[in-house]
Amino acid sequence: MSRKSGNKTIEDFGSQWSIHGRLESGHWTSKEMFDDHFGDIFNPNEISGKRVADIGSGSGRIIKMIDIYRPAKLYGIEPSHGFSILRENTRDVKNLELLNIRGEEFSVGDLDFIFSLGVIHHIKNPLPTLVNANQNLKSGGKLVIWLYGYEGNEFYVLMQNLLRPFVRLLPDKILDLVSGILSKFVRHFYQINKHIFLYQNGRSTTPRTN
Repeated sequence: MSRKSGNKTIEDFGSQWSIHGRLESGHWTSKEMFDDHFGDIFNPNEISGKRVADIGSGSGRIIKMIDIYRPAKLYGIEPSHGFSILRENTRDVKNLELLNIRGEEFSVGDLDFIFSLGVIHHIKNPLPTLVNANQNLKSGGKLVIWLYGYEGNEFYVLMQNLLRPFVRLLPDKILDLVSGILSKFVRHFYQINKHIFLYQNGRSTTPRTN
């Protein structure tokens, strides 16, 4: 991916954080959601007292989750112009240093853990970022990456591919409105599937009364 193309992706994400930068409370920034990224392959309790970085911090959601485990030092790397949103959302996080640079450019060294959750797949040529991350890890340090999965999301991928040629033509504000309308249908689809799953597994969705 060319530098120009990469800059456009960063710019687009910065615009998104400017529109949707407010962090929702509850599950969206919870310990449970953070833990769910890893299953049994990684224990987040290892973060406690360690030097940690987050590549592609966006609005600060992952930083807030990492902070639950009280790292000794935390770095947030975010290259977009939405950096001011990130700073505002994480102003209460202790031992945090925010860097308004790209993933292949940061240099802090001796990190125990580097996280990049839901970011790397947006970079068509992620190698420079991955190489730089590896160079900033101490011996035995871990780079923890989470990517969007295709398996189980085939329907959503199909809808995305069908809609993408049209939504690319829309201004951000109109696209935001359309997305809000479509999200209501997705929520209903989720609720319907949830009830079907519970019914098929013999679990009632109606609260029991005594």
